[in-house]
Amino acid sequence: RGVSGKNETSSVLMYGRLMSLASSSLAKKELRADPTFLWKGTSSQASAWSPCADRKNPEDPGRLKDSNGYIVVGANGGLNQQRVAVCNAVAVASLLNATLVVPRFLYSSVWKDPSQFGDIYQEE
Repeated sequence: RGVSGKNETSSVLMYGRLMSLASSSLAKKELRADPTFLWKGTSSQASAWSPCADRKNPEDPGRLKDSNGYIVVGANGGLNQQRVAVCNAVAVASLLNATLVVPRFLYSSVWKDPSQFGDIYQEE
């Protein structure tokens, strides 16, 4: 028993619960914050940055305006590594506003798979 005559373990238990509640409330507040702060930075150009998924008027994917050139990719490894390489190449080409040339899959003596892009994916 403590000085007040109450059981100190209940005070410790209550303190732990209050701390848990306070930290949970603080975490919810922080996670609920507006994600636009992610696009602010020390760079003078950071205020012009915006997330790719926030595009209000998506352009016609069949017609690129002022392409910044071409990206050529050679993917190697197994099917999953090649898939990841293709996904990354598509993302980079989109971010750079470049035209992605149909990727070439490199033959590996380990995987022994001579398949090319057109054998696995639809080319259009």
